[in-house]
This record gives sequence, C-alpha cells and structure tokens, in this order.
Amino acid sequence: MHNLQQSTSGKDNYELRALQPLHLERVANYFGLSVCSGTRVTAPLHDPAGKVLGCTCVDSNKLVNPKMPAALKEQLGFYNLHRLNRNTRVLQIVPYVQLVWVLASRYPRDPGLACGSAIATVSEHCSESQLKLLGTNDTLRRAKLLQVLVPRNVWGDQLAARLFLHFGSSRVVQYVPFSNSSDLLNDPKTDELLSAAEMFLD
Repeated sequence: MHNLQQSTSGKDNYELRALQPLHLERVANYFGLSVCSGTRVTAPLHDPAGKVLGCTCVDSNKLVNPKMPAALKEQLGFYNLHRLNRNTRVLQIVPYVQLVWVLASRYPRDPGLACGSAIATVSEHCSESQLKLLGTNDTLRRAKLLQVLVPRNVWGDQLAARLFLHFGSSRVVQYVPFSNSSDLLNDPKTDELLSAAEMFLD
C-alpha cells in the first residue's frame, strides 16, 4: 500500500471553500476525506475494484494534482471509478480530484447518483491505460455522454480532442472548457452539465 501522506485529525476542522456548505459533511463522509493541515485534505485512493491503494493529501482550494508514483497511477485508473453506479449514463471526466468533490457538492441528491458521476484522470493527460478502461470497464463503457471539463488551454484541448477521436463515433462527447481553476471552483457549470445530461437520464 502506498502511504503518500497520512491524515492526522478528523473531518470537521477544515474548509472546502468551493463546496456548498450544506453538503460539506455529506461529501466529506462520502469520499472519506479528512484534514491534513489547514485546507490540505487527505483522500483515500482505490483501484477500479475498490481495493484501497493508499492515500494522498491535496489542497482543497487549489486545482493541483497530487504527485504519485507512475505505478500507483496505473493501479488507480481513474479517481472515483470504484464508486460509480453501474447504470451510469452520464460521465464527467475532469483532471483534478478536487473537481470530483466540487461537482458532487453541487447536486442536491446523493453525490454518487446525481447527474452522472465524475472521475478524475489525476493528470493533464488521459493515458493509454485510461483510454482502454473507458472502452472496456463494464461501468465506464455504459456511459453514453462523456462531459469533459478541462482548462481552456493547449493540454485541455488535446485531452478533449483525444477523447473525441477515440469515442466520438460511439458516444456523445461534450467539451466544457473553463478559463481558469478559480472559475470552475466557484462555478462548475452545473446548469450547462445538467441541461446536456437531461436526455440521457431516465
């Protein structure tokens, strides 16, 4: 097991400014978040089958990916993949683990069953193994709408283009760029995501 940074205290002393205050405790409990120090939050990491691989500590108020060994990233697949509902039809793909939490907090229902589910590449790129997972994993391949939330820059465009090239002929790929990380932390374009997702949700 990789122990990247161990949590030292409970869930009730930190602040996630981007999260809806009413949903903070629910989201923290759902994702198993706990405080490292200040706004740094520990999150457990799981492989696609739900096996705990270790944990990582990230700043909850900055969109910066945690550093982790390449072997661990390979085992991880996508952050939050193991929590996805098997009947997920709408999938949000984001580069940062923090955005998974923010998106979950913006929906009024259970964060795992709201408008699709979010997974994070935990990288500025979608690796070959992640592309393979999107096409072969029993849960991921059922998603009919892929909503790609990425920065409006070169690597964001490249990530969205790569997903479109691989899956555009078999699924709908919605490109949702954002200008900068603070914009998305404050407004994760929930209305835009919900509007596009309506036709795919029962």
